[in-house]
Amino acid sequence: MSQATTASGRSQQPVSPEQKIRRREDPVLITGRGQYVGDIRRPGMLYISFVRSLYPHARIVAIDVQEAQAHPGVVTVVTGADTAHLGELLTNLFPGSAWVPQPAMAREEVNYAGEPVAAVVAESETAAFEAAEFVDVNYDVLPSVGGLDAALQEDGPKIFNEQSNIAVTREKTVGDVEAGFAQADKIVSLYLRQPRVALVPMEPRGIIAEGLADGTLSVWISSQSIFLARLQLSTTLHMAPPDIKITVPHVGGAFGGKTRLSGEEVVTAFLAQKLQRPVRWLESREDNIVSMGHGRGLHASMQAAVRKDGTILALKAEFFADLGGYPGDYSILTVDSTAAMISGTYAIPAITTIVNAVKTNAVPTGPYRGAGRPEACYCIERTIDAIAHELSLDPVEVRRRNLIPKEAFPYTTATNTTYDSGAYSHALDTLLTAANYQQLRAEQARLRAQGQCAGVGLCFYVEMTAMGGEGMSGQPDSGQVRITPEGKILVESASVDSGQGHATSFAAIVAQEFAVPLEQVEVYIGDTPNSHSLATFASRSMGVGGVALKLSAQAVKAQMFRLASHLLEVGESDLELREGRVQVSGVPGKAYTFAQLASIAENPVQKEQFPEDLQKELLKGLCSLQGFEPADLSYPFGAHLAVVQVDPETGEVNLQRYVAVDDYGHVLVPALVEGQTHGAITQGIGQALYEQMAYDVSGWVLSATLMDYAVPLAKELPPFELTLTETPSPLNILGVKGAGEAGTVAAPAAIANAVIDALVPLGVTSLDVPLTSNNVWQAIHKARVAASS
Repeated sequence: MSQATTASGRSQQPVSPEQKIRRREDPVLITGRGQYVGDIRRPGMLYISFVRSLYPHARIVAIDVQEAQAHPGVVTVVTGADTAHLGELLTNLFPGSAWVPQPAMAREEVNYAGEPVAAVVAESETAAFEAAEFVDVNYDVLPSVGGLDAALQEDGPKIFNEQSNIAVTREKTVGDVEAGFAQADKIVSLYLRQPRVALVPMEPRGIIAEGLADGTLSVWISSQSIFLARLQLSTTLHMAPPDIKITVPHVGGAFGGKTRLSGEEVVTAFLAQKLQRPVRWLESREDNIVSMGHGRGLHASMQAAVRKDGTILALKAEFFADLGGYPGDYSILTVDSTAAMISGTYAIPAITTIVNAVKTNAVPTGPYRGAGRPEACYCIERTIDAIAHELSLDPVEVRRRNLIPKEAFPYTTATNTTYDSGAYSHALDTLLTAANYQQLRAEQARLRAQGQCAGVGLCFYVEMTAMGGEGMSGQPDSGQVRITPEGKILVESASVDSGQGHATSFAAIVAQEFAVPLEQVEVYIGDTPNSHSLATFASRSMGVGGVALKLSAQAVKAQMFRLASHLLEVGESDLELREGRVQVSGVPGKAYTFAQLASIAENPVQKEQFPEDLQKELLKGLCSLQGFEPADLSYPFGAHLAVVQVDPETGEVNLQRYVAVDDYGHVLVPALVEGQTHGAITQGIGQALYEQMAYDVSGWVLSATLMDYAVPLAKELPPFELTLTETPSPLNILGVKGAGEAGTVAAPAAIANAVIDALVPLGVTSLDVPLTSNNVWQAIHKARVAASS
């Protein structure tokens, strides 16, 4: 059970199970009644199978589709030449960008293994799959590179231009970095590698598109955004946005990978429009692992200028980001976030960041849960531990000495990122108490004396959440609240739920405003003219969409009080809400129920008797649609600690404890936050210990299935010991910050620091994730050989 404390240190009692709000989404999902894209059937539906490149880099010489076209049940076969008129995939995001666009299907050249080159449409999935095997593609294989190590080799193949694989370099300096390095007692340097990881949502990508006779298109898609799905389809298909109807059914996980449309989704919609029949594409697990945009993929050269007491004077961070086969703005966004957040929770006065965007022959990278913040946290927190090791200081001491003080907020870092609020020292103290840090260190010393490899790793994190939507969509996120003549409170939102629990959290916001049971609030999420949302990403749903609904609920409440004041002939300040009624304070007999007020507000005869301004206010009854655009991002933070033991003979890492202190601002529904934290930590553990998209030096995929790509299992996870502190954001009336990604930000660094701490007595001071048994054993073996030579 989680415990909560305020930023001032006051403890709150744990929430009992009876007090917890239960997720209203769960009964349908856990009883098998959820509806995903794969569950939908349309009359006359066709099925599509894609032919994919076998090579990481090759020129397409010719494609012979005749045998496939003749296969029983096949309706049509198309190649990149047939889709050449379609618009580009989301590559160039900003004015002036001129990246080579990624086509919906490759036409002349393929740039990664798994890139679609042809599509077969048939009356059955089996027929489509079988016929795809008969498409004959003739390739001229070209030089290729797999991964950053291969791409950065001076004598390796050059695939971006004749000189380099680095597509662009950006450098930024704030503060006097060189002076900081000149004054330093020591320069601490390390080179860190974070591999590509696959997103592995439970539900791979999927779409059903149905072209209609009137020229419109109906689409059912597993997506993170109604707005962005419609926008991208309208751009690629050259259709007017109002002619595309988007339905997002249940979504089995997204993690950032279902925002940018894939070529497969665009081609499916194009063929549905062309054939005037429903067409369905469901991605296989293997195709998902290989072809869905990957996350991470970053190398970093870190240099910290420090005093002998651990104070950081300046920092230099150079990043090499694997963008994949089609470099573009969409992929660079992640490493730009890394550069912006590299200061972490520390008051570092001067920072230089250099971003190198690198082309490789792999599927393009993109946002993955945390989107640049896990990379930044990993780099700065590994650096903090390296500083502590080289100066023989406790990692806690180095962190405490450099933390941004509470009174400094709002605080602007040396990367020009402004944090809204924070109480970092309190979070650290809370963590040390929750974990019993001094006892952990004493136990570690005892185990080391027995020859055991025990490690304790800390991580302090801060991340950015609640991005506004107006800049990208032209309007703020909005939602509608309406009270019906039956007394029901109806909520409409376009903020897609991919596991977050929006129906529960949005209902909780509105129910709290009206002081009614949660059951009285009905939430509709979908494509509606009464709401707008840019997307569900960047932990923005509660801090943007939720705030918009809070404002709408407040507006409807004000309408109710204005109407009741007129009917009861008392001032609005004399009214109160009690059990679904608006009544005169202390006079229960003088009251109107919600249903009565809503009925009156929608009765044109009665409204004619009202003052003109009240009539205008009640034009749509008790109903309001409000939008919200935050002034800036909000920044949750926290401190995590991992305890591990390592078997030096096998390299196996045993994660024994995981303690987390998180501050998400004001928490409205603890059960949802706890679930999000559990899931995010688990994915962070996966990145730390197991996950890696493996390629050979040429870009051939070596981990295309779950037999080769390991994800964490429940039996490998310890119980998570969670504590909440509360430092409200001043940027919204709910005081909330995002809670969906913090665990993925913190866990890799905490666990890596713990494992390296365990191995220091063996001479291992640096090791890259994933910390698999083989990688750990190899590091131990190398250290033993070096010690004996």
